[in-house]
Amino acid sequence: MTYAFGALVLVAFFTLIYIVALIRNDYSTVDVFWGMAQVVLVVSLALYLDGHGLFHWIVYGAIMLWGLRLSWYLYRRNWHKPEDFRYQAMRKKWVKLEKLQAYIKVYLLQSGFALLMGITVISMETLSLRYLGVFIGGAFLFGVGFIFETLADEQMMAFQKIKKPGEILTTGVWKLSRHPNYFGEVTVWWGIGIMALAHANTLLVALLMLISPITITYLLLGLSGIPILEKRYDGDPNYEAYRKKTRAFFPFPKK
Repeated sequence: MTYAFGALVLVAFFTLIYIVALIRNDYSTVDVFWGMAQVVLVVSLALYLDGHGLFHWIVYGAIMLWGLRLSWYLYRRNWHKPEDFRYQAMRKKWVKLEKLQAYIKVYLLQSGFALLMGITVISMETLSLRYLGVFIGGAFLFGVGFIFETLADEQMMAFQKIKKPGEILTTGVWKLSRHPNYFGEVTVWWGIGIMALAHANTLLVALLMLISPITITYLLLGLSGIPILEKRYDGDPNYEAYRKKTRAFFPFPKK
C-alpha cells in the first residue's frame, strides 16, 4: 500500500511540473525539479506514516539535503536559459501529439524512475535499525558524495561564468574525474542505500533497499548521463586531450 501511495504522490508531482513546463514552453523544466521529487516523497511519507525513529529521520534529512541542494543548483543554472538540447531534439521527433508524448515519455517516465529512487526509503519505513556500524558507514559515504557533488557543481558554475569558447574545466575535482558531479551523485545514493540496508530484516528487503542506488548508477553511467555528454564532445580536440589523461567516473589519476 505504501508503494502505491508513493507512486500516486510522484505522478501527481510530475503532472504539476508538466503543467509548469507547458506554461514555460520548456520541457527541460523537469530537470530542475528532479531532486525535489524525492523531497516531496519523503515529506509525504513522514506525514502519511507513524512510528518514525531517529535513524529514519536521519535518512529523511539526508535525502532532503540532497534534493534541495540539487534543485537549487539546477534552478540557478538552468531556469533562465533556453530549453536543454536533449529536449529540443526530442521535439523534432515528436511530430504528432507532441504534448502527449512529452507527458508520457518524459514526465510519467520520470515519475517511474523517481519511484525506483524512492523504493529504498519506502522499504525501510516500518523497520527498526539492526546494524549501527553499517548505518554509520552509509552516512559517511553519503557525506563524501555530497561534498564531492557540491564542489563539482559549484566549480562548474563558477567556470561557466568566465570560460572562453571551447575551453574545458580541468581543475579542482574536475582534474580527478571527467564527471565528478555524477560520481558524487552515485556515491550519495549508495550511502543512502546502505543506511537503509542497516534496517533490513530479510534478503528480499535488502535487495529492495538497493534498488535506488542501482537505478541512479544505471541512469548516470548507462543511459542519460555520461554516455550522452561524452558523445556530445566527440571530435573536440580539447576534450579528447582531457579524456586521455582523466578518468570518466572514479576520481583517481589515470594510468
